[in-house]
Amino acid sequence: MQGLKTVDLVPDNAGTWMFHCHVNDHISAGMLSLFKVV
Repeated sequence: MQGLKTVDLVPDNAGTWMFHCHVNDHISAGMLSLFKVV
């Protein structure tokens, strides 16, 4: 499994957003990231 993925999105809502898995054990293991739309 690769560590990076590319996604398409329309960044039309400014702010800091969380990208995460909905499995709590996965979040605890680090499957969580923040990204910022300016």
